[in-house]
Amino acid sequence: MNRPETPIPDHDPERLRRLASEGRSLRDIADLVAQASRTEDVFQLAAVEASRQLDGDAVTITRYTAIDELEVVATHAGPTPPGTRIKYGPGTLPHQVRQQKRSVRVDDYRVELDAALAEQYGLRASVSVPVNIEGTVWGAFTATSLTGPLPRYTEDRLESFAHLVVTTIANIEARDELRALVQHDLALRLLAEQSVEATSSKTALKMTADYALTLRGVARATILPHPMTLLPHPQSPASMAEDHPSLTYPIQTPERTWGYLKIEAQANPLPDTTDARLRSLVQVAGRVVSAILTRLHLRHLAEEQAALRRIAELIATGVAPSDVFPSIAAELSRLLDDSPVVIVRFDADGPVIAAACQSRIAVGTRLPVADESAVERSPGRSGHAAEMNSITRSVFGGGAETGVGVPVTVADQLSGALVIAPRPDSTADPAETHLDAFADLAAATIANARTTEALIASRERMVKAANDARRQLQRDVHDGAQQRLVHTILALKLARDHGAHGISTAALIQEALTHAEEANRQLRDLVRGILPVALTRGGLVAGIESFVADLPVPVTLHLMVPRLPAAVEVTGYFTAAEAITNAIKHAHAERVGVSARLSVAGDELHLRVRDDGVGGADPDMGTGLTGLTDRIEAAGGTITITSPPGSGTDLHVTLPLSSASQHDRER
Repeated sequence: MNRPETPIPDHDPERLRRLASEGRSLRDIADLVAQASRTEDVFQLAAVEASRQLDGDAVTITRYTAIDELEVVATHAGPTPPGTRIKYGPGTLPHQVRQQKRSVRVDDYRVELDAALAEQYGLRASVSVPVNIEGTVWGAFTATSLTGPLPRYTEDRLESFAHLVVTTIANIEARDELRALVQHDLALRLLAEQSVEATSSKTALKMTADYALTLRGVARATILPHPMTLLPHPQSPASMAEDHPSLTYPIQTPERTWGYLKIEAQANPLPDTTDARLRSLVQVAGRVVSAILTRLHLRHLAEEQAALRRIAELIATGVAPSDVFPSIAAELSRLLDDSPVVIVRFDADGPVIAAACQSRIAVGTRLPVADESAVERSPGRSGHAAEMNSITRSVFGGGAETGVGVPVTVADQLSGALVIAPRPDSTADPAETHLDAFADLAAATIANARTTEALIASRERMVKAANDARRQLQRDVHDGAQQRLVHTILALKLARDHGAHGISTAALIQEALTHAEEANRQLRDLVRGILPVALTRGGLVAGIESFVADLPVPVTLHLMVPRLPAAVEVTGYFTAAEAITNAIKHAHAERVGVSARLSVAGDELHLRVRDDGVGGADPDMGTGLTGLTDRIEAAGGTITITSPPGSGTDLHVTLPLSSASQHDRER
């Protein structure tokens, strides 16, 4: 609308009428604010009253939402409805108002930079007055004309309403701040309750992001996992991009940074109250996540211990490995959210699949043997990384990162492996599960199986040795003493017959006596070989001294033991005798040393036999050491043989006295 530009005198009735009308408008708006009305209603009334004071010209209230964007919050007869977002460029009217922080007039849009936008809405001219809050341009009051320039008093009247809007916004913000503070406390309380009620951290994290979206100045809120290296720290200026300002707030537990809350702000900078609330929000979220993770960890630990106990009970009852291994795989898979678990066992032909759960690989499948020359191995689990990578690739394919391999070691020797392929959607972390405990149970299963096999083999060898000894004794008696006794009987019968006929019997009696004495000697030698008289009468020291008396090589003795339980003395004697015989007969030793002493506690016998022979003694080669080992282990003792080729043999035997004493009492 076009109106005359003639100034109105201060005492002119028209001016007074306008001032009175403007005052009523401002009072109406103030009353609406005092009634705690909605912000939208206050802004809309301000636009209507401002338009009325400008004789019906269109009035629009806008606020800046981004560097290059504003939003229509209220309008009366304006070209765009509330809620409309409008992009603007440098040099345009909104840009000038925001940069200059003062009123800007456009009398002819056709010569302006935003002429095309104005033409789109049919605008010819406008006046825009900034709404300044604490030194920042919050928005603008804008009057527009479809016909020509607006009157010169437009700026003054818009500024009056702009001042009232500033007061209105301050009051509304104070009221909203109080409401927001209550909502903030409520949100934090509800979030904290999740540490008691929630079964996972997902609910708490969703609440965190949802609440962040309700805060002033927040456009988007996202939870990011850790590690996160692409986004900077919230206080870093680099985090405020020119077009999409963003900040990140760490969600920290006492142990580590668990993740981040990423905020994309509507404008730069983010309001101080919003920043403070976001910081308190992530602090509470961190405590909640920590509590939930702790509870879940304790629950997982309890389930893990129960699984380990069930497997241990199977092993203790002597269940076969073919039944124990599937149980280990199934229990471990369940703890890891049904992740594939495969157990590999090494036998004489290399690695073979012993059990599998949630995996398509078949039990009994052979795996390729790793190149032994390329593997640098050290004792224990830590020295088998290369082999675990090879096994993991063989089982699941692809790179080693597709799974986790844990070695199963028995006596520091690689005997198998647990191989796990974590599921992508699984929340269970293999690194936090005690995989070594399951590997130990698998190792115990293998060790028990080997022990059982060794025990069976040992019993078979001992039975065979006893049978062989009985047959040898039978042959020795039959071929020796028994024959002498038969000759004695025959000679005596002939002597009886000769005597009946008056023939001299002296020669026959002498012959019989000779055979009887030889039979007696042979029987005495047999008995001495079974259990020497010196041993039974004088103990271990006398028995060993008697044995070495007639040997062809010197034997040095250091025997400092008293009389011991009979079973210990017999085992110790035959151990020393077998070791000395092997040293002379097989190792071609020139010197042998034997020592015997009791332990400090007096509950064990320590017996050592050392020689300077050729060495290389190996019990697994089926020598007399195998039977000796069986005898010692049957007595509850241990044997250690050190025999490097060319450097002699050192045999160390430990025999407990308590079990032998109990055996003697039972006898």
